[in-house]
Amino acid sequence: MSKAAVPPRRNFLYPILMLGFFVIALGAAAWTASSSPAFSMDAAPTPTYWQSFAHAVIAKPTYTPSPTLPPTASPTPT
Repeated sequence: MSKAAVPPRRNFLYPILMLGFFVIALGAAAWTASSSPAFSMDAAPTPTYWQSFAHAVIAKPTYTPSPTLPPTASPTPT
């Protein structure tokens, strides 16, 4: 007796695993996008800061100092 040719059994595990991996990857991407503050709709607006300088009245000098002459080299006796 000869055995009849058995058709190869289709492996249903591979497509199920691939679909599961795809769903997990899609869920991870959705969670990452939803937890990012860049996509947040209820975030408080960025506060505006006051100027970091102030206007002040600075008194001008009452005199103008005269320029000093640069020191000159004087010969030393040896």
